[in-house]
Amino acid sequence: MSKKFLAVSLIVTVTITLIAILAAFGQEEEVELVEIPGITVEDTKPAGCIDCHRKVSEERDYRLTRYIEELARKEEHPDVVAAMNTIPTDCMTCHSKTAAKALRTEPFATMQHRIHLVGGEENHFITVYQGNCTWCHAFNTETGQL
Repeated sequence: MSKKFLAVSLIVTVTITLIAILAAFGQEEEVELVEIPGITVEDTKPAGCIDCHRKVSEERDYRLTRYIEELARKEEHPDVVAAMNTIPTDCMTCHSKTAAKALRTEPFATMQHRIHLVGGEENHFITVYQGNCTWCHAFNTETGQL
């Protein structure tokens, strides 16, 4: 197992344990559970990227293709939108570990963690989704694996 996987598993396990401990001691005040999709609350976006990165309205267009088009205009990414049919599968053409090494691109996992978990309050994923790993990674409550 990778060190990142073990670290994330440990964080999730510790969080769940703390919630259970607080509940077991029957606090006089009602304890508000941390909302962790798929663990303490329903996962309302089980398709990950696709559920979040969609066009809500003309003003709120979060599609990944829109971001790639913007990066392509700035010459920071090849213009590949016309060739994209399945996201995130198509991204792996250049961003899998093997392809990224050969093409000198950023590996998908590294890129996604950098995009979604850096920037504090200015990062939409952190402020709106609290940076919860389970919005993207399914957590198996029986095995404890992401």
